[in-house]
Amino acid sequence: MQVYGGSNPYEIYRFGFGYIDTIQRQRAVTSSFNGLPVSNQRDQMDDTTRQVLRLRKAMKAVKQLMPEPTGTTEIEVSIPAGATSTSNLGLSSGGTATPTTLQSTEEVNTAPTSYSTHGPEWTGTSTAHVTISGEYDGSNGTDTLTFQVVRGGTHGSVNLQIKVYDSNNAEIDSVNLGKKDAVDKQYTMSNGLVLTLGEGDLSKNDTLTVAVSDSVGSAVDPDNPLNGTRNSDPNLEPGLSVTDGSFQINGTTINVNASDSINSVLDRINQSDAGVTATFDAATEKVLLTQDTPGSTQDIVLANDTSGFLAAVKFDGAVAIPGDDAESGNTLAEEEQFASVQSGSISVNGVSINIDVNTDTLTDVLDRITASEAEVAASFDSASQRVSLNSKDSDSQLILDSGTTDFFPAVEISDGTYDPVNESIEVQTEGVDVVNESDLAIEYAEIYNTELASTVRADQDVAATPVTPADAKMLGKLVNIIANSMNALFDNSAITSSPGPETEAVRNEVRRAVTSWFDSEGPQFDTDFGINFDFEKTDKGVFNFSQANQRQFETALTTPEGQASIRNTLFGTESNGLFNQLHASLTTAASDLESEVGATGLFLDISI
Repeated sequence: MQVYGGSNPYEIYRFGFGYIDTIQRQRAVTSSFNGLPVSNQRDQMDDTTRQVLRLRKAMKAVKQLMPEPTGTTEIEVSIPAGATSTSNLGLSSGGTATPTTLQSTEEVNTAPTSYSTHGPEWTGTSTAHVTISGEYDGSNGTDTLTFQVVRGGTHGSVNLQIKVYDSNNAEIDSVNLGKKDAVDKQYTMSNGLVLTLGEGDLSKNDTLTVAVSDSVGSAVDPDNPLNGTRNSDPNLEPGLSVTDGSFQINGTTINVNASDSINSVLDRINQSDAGVTATFDAATEKVLLTQDTPGSTQDIVLANDTSGFLAAVKFDGAVAIPGDDAESGNTLAEEEQFASVQSGSISVNGVSINIDVNTDTLTDVLDRITASEAEVAASFDSASQRVSLNSKDSDSQLILDSGTTDFFPAVEISDGTYDPVNESIEVQTEGVDVVNESDLAIEYAEIYNTELASTVRADQDVAATPVTPADAKMLGKLVNIIANSMNALFDNSAITSSPGPETEAVRNEVRRAVTSWFDSEGPQFDTDFGINFDFEKTDKGVFNFSQANQRQFETALTTPEGQASIRNTLFGTESNGLFNQLHASLTTAASDLESEVGATGLFLDISI
């Protein structure tokens, strides 16, 4: 797709949307997404046009980056006989896996006392700023202290004196600043507070105040820069500081800048491949790292800190608390899902397996199957809440018989015979360019080949090789661009003037494409991989793609089944995918806008 700037008044806003007709020819997805701002100084038709162009370009990028079949080759497929629960079993909380966590050993700032400000202001004409630091020892109780200039002048040129009084006007300290003292010298007061005076003048009798408390503890500000001063001080515990550097989580390097805040570093962790979610709890004043994958085997390992950040947020000495595996502690009789199961024996490949509903858990039964001579591996997936049984021999059938126990129907697996798949089939292959994101720029990275396969087994398709976590994040960012642009298109506050008929026409095209694809006239449309629409409750945008939705989308892309589902939903076959329909509708809308906007001096050559 190309858009060319035209005659006055928009000549200076020439756009280069020359985009990849094929990835093999261009081999790049450029950073020009960031060159498509939505101007708040232009009329609403220009704003609408920009959003339409941005949407179409991002959708085309997603399609180009999703592996699609272009050729075929014959491969041998060998899939052991297997059976899996048809849906989520919904076991009780006792069978739900929990993630490993790692938390600050104590509050980020454990000081039991506090003071009101690091950067108090003079009430008069003094220009030399005071910075208060240190840890208040509580010796003056809870009070408001007054700092008064007794001897004024220019800092560094003459001797200065500041006296400190309590609320009863009793002198509690005197700070003498010599003219030969370094300008940044720190003066420790008798109550533990530290005064630093900046360059400038002090006016005699000028005052400032600092409230102190011996009962309210200090609290860190997670949004202030780690190297902030005065009122931008993050209030880390005295003696701890953070510099430029880095640390590692599960082998992934997290860069730290002294100008970062605690929250910005945590956001960087969340956007990384470390596999953990980082949060700051203001109530407990602790940082919590939570493994994204539940279970006891998923660890959180911190290492190689050169920035001081881990010490500052009190991770020194912290020990990870392992998660729980989804092994239900409830017996079959205690689980509502297994109310119909009776004690007795089941048969797996002709081998009898005893069941006692009053003493056996689901895990007990599955372990007994696996350990038997049936040559079958039985397991329970905590994430999907499904039971799976797979033959250990790729040539053998899987034969299941519940007898009088009703066990297999209770785990939503039918009694009967399951055959393996052993045959030669044609699969589709393609060379696809892969892109990775670096500092908000989308750049060409490498070319790789992936095989897409399908089998005659509807319940065990062999899908495309999953994309890497980095590639999934890239696709997640592209869909986020689409969501932001669509939400801006429907957000009246983001349009310079009231939306006119042209903008409404574009909105109607979008609604029509979405409702047509979902085959419904309702206002809400959802997928199972994070892409959801709501044209009625728009407080979160018509295209709700939150961070949680984006993580769900990216996670789905890392499994063959999820990738195939997303590709089929968004692009389908030929032109029947959701994004295909949206792109076609937006192309129609863009053509209409071309004739309208062209009259104002902006010529759009909208071609793909």
